[in-house]
Amino acid sequence: MFILKAEDVSFTYKNKFQSVDAVKHVNCAFETGRAYAIVGKSGSGKTTFLSLLAGLELPSEGRILFRGKPTSGMNRDAYRRDHAAVIYQSYNLFPLLTVMENTLYSMKLKGVPSKEAAKTAERRGLEERQKKLHARLEKNRGTLADLKKEAARLAETEIRYTWLKALAETLTGQISGKEKVMLETYVQMRYFERIVSRANTRLLVMSGGQYELRRRAEATTNKSQSGLELDVVDHYNGSIRGVETLSGGESFKASLSLALGLADEIQSSAGGVELDTMFVDEGFGSLDDESLEQAMRALASLSEGHRLVGVISHVDALKERIDKKIIVTKAREQGSSVRIET
Repeated sequence: MFILKAEDVSFTYKNKFQSVDAVKHVNCAFETGRAYAIVGKSGSGKTTFLSLLAGLELPSEGRILFRGKPTSGMNRDAYRRDHAAVIYQSYNLFPLLTVMENTLYSMKLKGVPSKEAAKTAERRGLEERQKKLHARLEKNRGTLADLKKEAARLAETEIRYTWLKALAETLTGQISGKEKVMLETYVQMRYFERIVSRANTRLLVMSGGQYELRRRAEATTNKSQSGLELDVVDHYNGSIRGVETLSGGESFKASLSLALGLADEIQSSAGGVELDTMFVDEGFGSLDDESLEQAMRALASLSEGHRLVGVISHVDALKERIDKKIIVTKAREQGSSVRIET
């Protein structure tokens, strides 16, 4: 059902200088229960057409029908008061009246008693407030539901974080009050013990049965990484002390034993890999005659078979114990020269 209709409506603004056709031959109809938008460029006559529909102006041509009756034949004040309301870009409230007084003014124009108008305005205000409170409540309920979901997710994340943190601390050796042994170090410890075991067969020979290496089972402090420290067992006096207490010659024999033990372990566990060549650089100068003889016997046992052992040293006593030698001689002008003796 059409409540409002424009039939061939035109409107012209006129003054003594010119006339402007703001609306020209417009035909349209508006149904009840629907919302309409009047759109167009600025200055195209949208506000003028709205004023014609609201009864603020009468068409220059054509007519506006409200419920089938032309607005030109109506009391347009009553039409605007009872049937048409216009909200302009400027709200046009009475500046000297309060919001409530502006609201009651339209009812006063309709002849509504002041008390009834006040109750109606109050009821409408309460209804509007109720709508706002309901909207806020629904929004808060949605927010609460989201917060509960987020709290559950954070709780689950915290549990996973605690588990991963404990795992990471275990793998990196950062557990408070425990020895600081990383997973990598823990794996190395097992191989290190096997290397030390093989090295001891050499060290016992080179030290005349005095020294034996042993991986330190307990850390001296829990503040730093541990697991690969070495102690030396002195079978002459039954003491166990750190390898740093060994003399220079004893340290060389221990280092040589570990190198040989590493070579033995690689050959044993690498599946077919053989270390056919080994070079020992310096270190023999710190050995006494007996220790030098013991070290040479250990190296000689390595050279048996198909293994090549090279010794780099400035110790003259080695010349008497090694048959095949590469002599490097330093010259002032032509640099160094090499001579092989067999």
